[in-house]
Amino acid sequence: MGITLTQIASNTARVTFAYLRESVTLEYFPGKVTERVIARLMNFSNMNEESLLADLRAFNEMLVSLIKFWDVYEDEAQTQMFPLDAERLAELPFMFRVRLVQVIIGDMRPEAVAPQTPN
Repeated sequence: MGITLTQIASNTARVTFAYLRESVTLEYFPGKVTERVIARLMNFSNMNEESLLADLRAFNEMLVSLIKFWDVYEDEAQTQMFPLDAERLAELPFMFRVRLVQVIIGDMRPEAVAPQTPN
């Protein structure tokens, strides 16, 4: 029995991190972090003024494609989830979005997925 690309891409992982003294949890698709995504991230860091808006839009679209769920809310009562929509992500602070990418990539580092042996 084998595995399909769809199965690989639909696999999820969950990670929680601190941001502004609050806890943020997101579920993401590690199988969607491909060479193309990494290249897009690398290109993003080399952006120029002419391509800034297009690069930011692509960055937001890439984030939306990677995240399945998060507990980021629009309201203080925490009843309305902030939508995972590329257009709406532009409303969030840039450094928060960068932190999301850092958390996802950091969670995927090889030592995080290596089998642990008991001492």
